[in-house]
Amino acid sequence: MQVVKLMGTREQAASNDFSGILEEDVEQQLKEAAIISMGTEISQEDLVSVHGMHACSCNQCDRLVARQVGHENFLSWPALALRCHLSTCFVQALLYA
Repeated sequence: MQVVKLMGTREQAASNDFSGILEEDVEQQLKEAAIISMGTEISQEDLVSVHGMHACSCNQCDRLVARQVGHENFLSWPALALRCHLSTCFVQALLYA
């Protein structure tokens, strides 16, 4: 989505700088492919839709990432506590065996 938003139509691919969102080799492949592409052109209506979806998708991604971080924190604390408890039990079992 970010590439399509930045590029617009394929004719603009060669003049755009994608270094902020793509690695250098991928950027070069994209530009070469856009130049020789014989695919269907996108219209201005398509670009308007992409820009609208991009804003919506970014907000949704931000919310999902925040939720995922919350879930990871929620699940990691009990696992850490359990691991410490089991380690202590295991050491005690070895010492008193």
